[in-house]
Amino acid sequence: MNLPEHGTRDKAFRDMVTTIERGFYWKQSQLPDVPRWTQMIGMGSHGGRGLFIVGVTTNDEWEAEPDGDVFKHRLPVAWARVIYENPSALQAVKAVPSRFNERFGAELSHKEYRQIVQLVLDGEALDMDVGALAR
Repeated sequence: MNLPEHGTRDKAFRDMVTTIERGFYWKQSQLPDVPRWTQMIGMGSHGGRGLFIVGVTTNDEWEAEPDGDVFKHRLPVAWARVIYENPSALQAVKAVPSRFNERFGAELSHKEYRQIVQLVLDGEALDMDVGALAR
C-alpha cells in the first residue's frame, strides 16, 4: 500500500491513516472487476511491512484519481478505523493465497480471506489517531 517515500513505520502508518480517512483503494493500472461489498485487506509495504487494514468496497466503479500523479484510479472502500500490526505473520499471510503477486495483490477464496483475516486480527490493534494500542 505504501510508496518508497514511506520508508519508516511512522510514515507508512500515517499513509495508512490517510488511506482510511480518504476511503479509497488505489491502482496504477490493470483495474480488476471488484464487485460492491467485496472484503478487502490492505497490506503495508516499504516501512509499513506488517501493518494491515481491512474494509469493504462500497461501489464497483473505478474512478479517476483527481490527484493522479502515481495512482490513476481509485475504488471507494469503507476501511475499519483501526490499523493492525502483526509483522511476524507477514510471511504466513503471503503464503495463504493460491495466486499472490507482491505488486498487484491477490484474488482470495472465502477460505483464504478468513485465514488471512485471522492472522491480521491476531496482531495488535493500533489506534489510528495516536499509533498506539487501541484500548
